[in-house]
Amino acid sequence: MAVRARAAAAFLLALAVWLSPELALRHARPVLLDLGPNDADYVRGFREDWERDGLTRFHWAGPVAEFRLPLHVIGDGHVLRMRVRRHFIEPSHVRLTVEGRTAALFDIQADRKFPYRILEFALPNLEGRGPFVMTLQAASANPSPWSLAFDWIEIEPRAPGASFGLLAATRLFVLIAVIVALLAPSLAGIELRWAFAHALAVLGALSWGFHHDVLAAERILREGVVAYAAAGMVALALVRWTRARRALGISTPWAAGGLVLLVLVALGLRLAILLHPRFYYPDVRVHAQFAWELGRRGLFTFLRRFTENQYRYSLGLQLENGHWYAFPYPPAFYVLCWPLVRFGFRPEVAVSLLAAVVNSLETLLVFGIARRLERPEGLSLGAAAAVPVLPLFIARLSLAYFPALVGHGVDAVVILYLVAHLDRLHRPRVVIALGALVAAALLTYTQSMLNLAVLLSLFLALQLFFDRSREGRRRQLGLAVAGALGATLSLALFYGRYVPILFDMRRGIPMAEERVLLDKQEQQARQAALAGEPVAPPEQEDDPYTGPRADLWRGLRKAGWRLYVCYGLFAPVVVAGVLLAWRHTVRPDAARFVAAWALTYLVLNLASGALPGPNLVRYNKDLEVIAPLCCLALASMGAWLWPRARAVALAYGGAFWIFALLRARGYFLEMLFLER
Repeated sequence: MAVRARAAAAFLLALAVWLSPELALRHARPVLLDLGPNDADYVRGFREDWERDGLTRFHWAGPVAEFRLPLHVIGDGHVLRMRVRRHFIEPSHVRLTVEGRTAALFDIQADRKFPYRILEFALPNLEGRGPFVMTLQAASANPSPWSLAFDWIEIEPRAPGASFGLLAATRLFVLIAVIVALLAPSLAGIELRWAFAHALAVLGALSWGFHHDVLAAERILREGVVAYAAAGMVALALVRWTRARRALGISTPWAAGGLVLLVLVALGLRLAILLHPRFYYPDVRVHAQFAWELGRRGLFTFLRRFTENQYRYSLGLQLENGHWYAFPYPPAFYVLCWPLVRFGFRPEVAVSLLAAVVNSLETLLVFGIARRLERPEGLSLGAAAAVPVLPLFIARLSLAYFPALVGHGVDAVVILYLVAHLDRLHRPRVVIALGALVAAALLTYTQSMLNLAVLLSLFLALQLFFDRSREGRRRQLGLAVAGALGATLSLALFYGRYVPILFDMRRGIPMAEERVLLDKQEQQARQAALAGEPVAPPEQEDDPYTGPRADLWRGLRKAGWRLYVCYGLFAPVVVAGVLLAWRHTVRPDAARFVAAWALTYLVLNLASGALPGPNLVRYNKDLEVIAPLCCLALASMGAWLWPRARAVALAYGGAFWIFALLRARGYFLEMLFLER
């Protein structure tokens, strides 16, 4: 019966997939292509890179260029609008051609009073048998290889017979996404009605996307559907695998299905932000450059030139004693991106997908940590439900902290393993496994060195003080050995080469590769001088939480402020929830771990804010390491409210999701640039 129900649900969804997008496109908004960082799929014959002029991001077209849009444009009554500029005084004679017919003929030349102009032309009656292709031919007496600078183009249907249509491939991608949204949670164990509702929600979101911005919806779907399906399958495999279920503490089908559903919700939100055509943050390009270097040159050359490329692309540099130093930056993130690049993903898409998938799968880890701290399954699922919209994660993703989030995912694995084996830390196999996981975390992201050093040291100190039994001493020794083993392995495999650099830094001796950065700065200064532009001074971050002397109050203010920045009015709730989580942890060693975990946040802020600055830990990402604890704290407050006032508890959960989604919308909109 269950098989028939699933088949019927799948059939109904397939029918809806066929009809819903077309209904959405019937009254769709104008199709807008914003030329800029993510236009490579839509243009041919353009300059290799885009440029920026104030709020305008433009792209130079050559004398023969082409626009390709992944949809059908059908019928009579479409109007083409475009915002363009001609930089040269010599006029350019431009012809636009669609389906072999002339769509527009015009002349354009430089205009200092109105540099950019919005031009409008009626398109001929279009058959729309294939994707929309518009060819540009521009002739001019000026020998420049570039004709027009395009800011954006737009196609608007202004007559009843004018319409848009999806490509067959786009329909297939919609079908795949919706079927994954239905089957993955259902096969994991959630009731079919909830899986069906989730699939309908995914279809509704996609249909709204096609109506609101068809190019954005198509790109998010096309670039993200493989990752969406893969993440769903990985989550499904983990919650059905007996060993993983035991490690995560999953005991009921509804919890397993709910976790898979939450993973898909988290990933869908992240893909919608990171793959939107108008989303841009400079560090996305930096990470993409490293992924491209690895894919093009191979692992050996990539590793040999890694430090040089840190200076070339400004990755992990810090100014100390008058010189720029390349801080240790493990290449593990880029190595993990390598298969995606080899598979054919653009580097900027590959780095975004990997970070989004890993961060979404952390939903499972948060649930597992809560369960291993002896929390009920419902409360643990509530903690996992905070992950999809957690403001800290969305903010870090929007700022392209991709290696940091992947590294934090490995930190969460370390924490899960540790809390699952608190009573077995004296066993050699557990010590070796924990040491290997610590080494993996350190080799994934440098910040883990500080995070885990503080966390494990605080926990060990609390254990030494409160647990003086013979068995306790053995476990404490095992914890110390595991930490030392992880540090030794990471030093031997990667960080050892940076030890001499630390001594050079104290004496002001520059790294040889610094010349790459200095040459780059000199070249930029020469180009600015030739163009008659002032040389932009180096950006200096105004940090109110640094000073020449130690100041405990300054560090405490920083801890409070950073918590408020991420959680707003929910910051006091997080603090109260941490206290509840600590109080309701029955096992003494687990309660000490929760205390050490919370104190880690405070110690990291005191190190970066209270110590004399600038110092080497002033840039620490102190919030990521406690993110699972914050999720547990938010859920603990909801669990405290539930038996007292269920309506209030539900309102509290809804209020947090609304607050977090509004924060996510704000982070997203800050990364969009469009002058109209």
